[in-house]
Amino acid sequence: GLTDKQMLDRLLHKHRYDNRVKPKINPLQVNVNVVLLSLSSPDESSLHYEVEFLMHQTWTDPRLAFHDVRGRNFLNALAHHKQIWKPDVYILKHGSYKSISPSEIALRIYTNGTVLYTMRRHLVLTCEGDLQIFPFDSPMCTFSVESVSSPRPAMAFVWTGPNKVPDDEETGNIAATSKLKQLNAYLIKNETLYCDGQQWRGDYSCIQVNLHFTRDK
Repeated sequence: GLTDKQMLDRLLHKHRYDNRVKPKINPLQVNVNVVLLSLSSPDESSLHYEVEFLMHQTWTDPRLAFHDVRGRNFLNALAHHKQIWKPDVYILKHGSYKSISPSEIALRIYTNGTVLYTMRRHLVLTCEGDLQIFPFDSPMCTFSVESVSSPRPAMAFVWTGPNKVPDDEETGNIAATSKLKQLNAYLIKNETLYCDGQQWRGDYSCIQVNLHFTRDK
């Protein structure tokens, strides 16, 4: 039997796979699930909040389906991640990125061509609050996810797992790790929802996270 690396070298050979080309499924459904790792703020009167999270994405790429005589359910493809097509995720926010290492956490390819990709991100967000009524305001931080190049007919982001938005509700919830670290940042409520996207770009699938904080512990 072949090793994961040997199987992947065959699957991803440039004569049979082009990572510049999206899988031929329209719209390609990208299931998304976010897990909060840490929340912090420089001090309790600030409107700057730092958010670290894992983003799990799952999609199907039929070109990557394989049969394994050794009976493996999936191949570990993290070392090959630059050779695999991935959704061109664009995180819209008021704020900036903080570099983080490692930023790519996991990439698995299952026998039917389903890909599970986990990335780690650290955002520094400028949030909405009301300093006029500080410390009684409740700052809200938000960020959203769209595709850079694939409009809605070509790609659809869907909240899944613990983040799923129930059919009869407008919002769902984020999963937080049981070891969530909080420093000067007291999360009281969070929401996952669907958004309209940046209208000037056209019609792009858009998902959003809202984080509501309190000044009180």
